[in-house]
Amino acid sequence: MSGQDNTTGSMIWWEKTVEYYFVAKYLSKTAAIAPLDGNHEKAGDNIFAQGNKWVLIEFKRSKADLDSEKEKFINYDQAKNTLSAFDSHHFLIYGGLLNPGQFELWAQTYFSGRTGIVLDEILNNGKGIRAFILYVKAFIAFKKGGNPGGSGGLGLTDYAQVACINKDGEICACMSLTDFRRSLGVKPTPEAQHESAAPGM
Repeated sequence: MSGQDNTTGSMIWWEKTVEYYFVAKYLSKTAAIAPLDGNHEKAGDNIFAQGNKWVLIEFKRSKADLDSEKEKFINYDQAKNTLSAFDSHHFLIYGGLLNPGQFELWAQTYFSGRTGIVLDEILNNGKGIRAFILYVKAFIAFKKGGNPGGSGGLGLTDYAQVACINKDGEICACMSLTDFRRSLGVKPTPEAQHESAAPGM
C-alpha cells in the first residue's frame, strides 16, 4: 500500500488481524491452507510444480513493531549484511490507518527495508524453489533457537508464512515456514548451525 500510515490509536487491531486481512484479500479461493495434515508428499506434488514461485512473509501488528524482529537473531547486523541483497521475496507486512477508521496494509522488504511496496507487487517477486530454499536455510541459520516446529511449542519460524504463487499470479498455498520445511522432508534440528554467507541466491 502506498500512502502515509496515519495510525493514531483510534482503532485497535492485532497481528492476526493483519494476517487474516492479507489472506482474505489475496489468497486464491482454491488455495491449499496449511497445516498440510501431515501428508506433505501429496502436497509437494502440487505446490512444488515447475513454474511456481515462493515468497516469505512476516506479519506485524504495526510499523512500531517491526524492530522486534531484530531480537530473533543471533547477530542481526550480520544477517542483514549477508541477506539484504537477496530479500526481494521476503516481506514484513503490517497494519495501519490510511485515514481515521480506514485500515490498510503496508509492506517492506525484510532486511533491505525497501518501502512503498504495493501489495500486489509482492506476488510478482517470488523466487524459484531452489533459490528460495537456499535463502530459507541461510535465514534460519541466523535465527536464535534453531528448533522450528519442535515439541516444545511454537518455534520462531512458526510465525513466518510461506506463500506459493502459481503461474497465474495467485497465491495457491500458504503455510508456516516450519510446515514448508517439513514438506521438503527437513526434520527440526536441536541447534541451528550459524552460516556466515548465503552463496548462490
